[in-house]
Amino acid sequence: MHLIFIIDINGLAKFITFVTLIADQSGGFAGK
Repeated sequence: MHLIFIIDINGLAKFITFVTLIADQSGGFAGK
């Protein structure tokens, strides 16, 4: 359970970074 949680956090961080980069290129879609 713990290992999956840690992997989830790492995956989530990468996903957020990816989405942020895409949003930044598309003109701040995420509102940042």
